[in-house]
Amino acid sequence: MSFLAQVLLAQLVAISVVVFVLKKVLDNILIETALKQLEWSRRGEQGPLTDAVTLTTHKNLRASSRARIVQYLKKHLKITADPVFQVDPKIWGGMIIQCGFRHIDFSLRDRLRQARSW
Repeated sequence: MSFLAQVLLAQLVAISVVVFVLKKVLDNILIETALKQLEWSRRGEQGPLTDAVTLTTHKNLRASSRARIVQYLKKHLKITADPVFQVDPKIWGGMIIQCGFRHIDFSLRDRLRQARSW
C-alpha cells in the first residue's frame, strides 16, 4: 500500500470516528431537549401527567438510558404510567414524544428538515 493510500485511509478512519462521536452527542442533546420541551409545555398545569407517554427513538435504547428517561419523567412530570418506547429508524436520531394532544418532535430528521427551510 502506497504512502498516499495509507494517509487517505487514516483520514477516512479519523473522519468516521468524528462523525460517530458528533452524532452520538447530537442524539443525546436532542433527547434531553425533547424532554425539557415536554416539561415546558406543561407549565401552569397542576397535578401528575395522566396521559399515556410514547417515546420514539431511532434505535433501541440501553436499559440505563430508558431508566434515566423514566426517572426524569416521574420526577419532573409525575407521570402515572410507564412510558411506551418505540423504534423508528427513519427519524435518524433524537426523540419524538407523543403525550395526549402534545406532539414534540426533536428528531434529527425534523431538525434537518427545519434547517433546509431557512
